[in-house]
Amino acid sequence: MVSGKGVCAQRKVADLEARKVADLEARKVADLEARKVADLEARKVADLEARKVADLEARKVEDLEARKVEDLEARKVEDLER
Repeated sequence: MVSGKGVCAQRKVADLEARKVADLEARKVADLEARKVADLEARKVADLEARKVADLEARKVEDLEARKVEDLEARKVEDLER
């Protein structure tokens, strides 16, 4: 037969173990959520950087095209002046 003190001690140990498990599970969930947020933020930054690069490349192409047109117009004027 188990004494009252023994049962109380067993309950305390069981409660402590249950709390440890619950804390571990809570930490796992919190870590997972933190990773999800960090991944989302990283994707946002990567998308922003990709857009910046794409915009810069588009501007370079537009500038190059504009210079080509200007050069062509200048040659036309030179040819007409000859």
